[in-house]
Amino acid sequence: MNNVLFRADGNATIATGHVMRCLTIAEAVHERGGNAFFVCAELTPSLRSKIQDAGCELCELSCAPCSQKDAEKTVEEAKRVNAQWIVTDGYGFDGAYQDIVKSGGSQLMVIDDYGHADHYCADIVFNQNISADEAFYRNRKSETMLLLGPKYALIRREFRRCNWTRVIPDHAAHVLATVGGSDPENISTKIMHALASLAIDKRIIAGGSSPFIDEQKALATTLNQTEVVVDALGMAEHMAWADIAIGAGGSTTLEMAYMGIPFMTMIFAMNQEKGSQALDHAGVSMHLGWAKDIDGQTLRDAVQELAENKEKREAMSAAGRALVDGDGVDRVVMHLLGSRIRLRRVHEEDMQMLFKWANDPVIRSSAFSTNQITWEDHAAWFAKKLHDPKCTILIAFDTEDTPIGQIRFDEVAEHTADIDVHLAPDQRGKGYGPELIREGVQTLHRSGTHTFNAYIKEENAASMQAFTKAGFTDNRLTNVRGNPARHFFRTA
Repeated sequence: MNNVLFRADGNATIATGHVMRCLTIAEAVHERGGNAFFVCAELTPSLRSKIQDAGCELCELSCAPCSQKDAEKTVEEAKRVNAQWIVTDGYGFDGAYQDIVKSGGSQLMVIDDYGHADHYCADIVFNQNISADEAFYRNRKSETMLLLGPKYALIRREFRRCNWTRVIPDHAAHVLATVGGSDPENISTKIMHALASLAIDKRIIAGGSSPFIDEQKALATTLNQTEVVVDALGMAEHMAWADIAIGAGGSTTLEMAYMGIPFMTMIFAMNQEKGSQALDHAGVSMHLGWAKDIDGQTLRDAVQELAENKEKREAMSAAGRALVDGDGVDRVVMHLLGSRIRLRRVHEEDMQMLFKWANDPVIRSSAFSTNQITWEDHAAWFAKKLHDPKCTILIAFDTEDTPIGQIRFDEVAEHTADIDVHLAPDQRGKGYGPELIREGVQTLHRSGTHTFNAYIKEENAASMQAFTKAGFTDNRLTNVRGNPARHFFRTA
């Protein structure tokens, strides 16, 4: 069993982002069959509830955050829960803290934003920001692995599962403002006043730890087309609703990019400045500068101008979706759990690749119909399967994002599916077959499928061996389309 322990804090001063990033990874660890534990020294009630609601065991420290005692207690807790990995997220976890944690025997991943530590002894340093640079981590051990950039963006499960289609209207009708969980400078109130005169629906997301919630809710009752939502659940739905967003220059910007929202960033801390400028340069967002320095008229004019410029909003939306594909957390968790492969659902752009694989001579010879497949037939089949609720096609990738194969599940009865699987021609002989089958079965099992069938030509010894290694049982000899075949099955 893979156990991962997270060390992060969240309060009105340091905000909630560190804990929320760790929760995103914890969700993915749970999905892959691992266990997640949290050690925290400072927590808002809202964050405490989120950790507990996620099914994570929580240990709260009474010592000073990021102190030597903190590090020693974290090591003790990691040993108690037999954690293979400790993950830290926060700017106080410096080189000395890392040294103590590493001495405890667990592997260490440091989540970082700008190279805050004087040295890094971690096994992995992870920085998801567009401004991430290897130069931040020159003073690191030679074996330290770097995971850098939005390729690894930690998009939460609720966003990845959100069924939405971004439509760019001629004129934006909905604007969303979310500046973080604490908002100590009361920037949300500034935004409300600035946008009050615009004939556009305004939705303000207020964090539960903000000291100005009552003031903001009272103000909303005096303004047209304005609402305040406290501790919003379903942020993905709020972002799907929005035509434009205003946000702090932290992790939320990557979620906005993934959701294809044209958005503007305000800076609340020095570590947000480079990332916000880089997003602006990439055409993903508009960088407004420091939140405390922005005057209401400038903000109002910027929102109105963007609301009326459909072409610019279309370009920003496309740039955001190109930057963040939503698979970053799976890429990170591969390293924590020691997986050689990850799976994602098939995309429309995979059609050409699957066509090439399907017509490979080895794959055709192992199929029950050995004829070459025409492009027209493949396109029709693919379109049908893509929109069939009883069909799931997953593409497998290695740690370098090289496609290595596909596995398809067709529901044939309640909680029962037939499997079709094959590897990319250049990935055979590397032992991926059993791993792909096991990972696919685990994925479908989480969706409620319990029984799996595979029908394999009698002469296909390699495939039978792969299914056997993946925990399937050779049940009986049968016949498929006139071909003698073995029926393999597994109950998960």
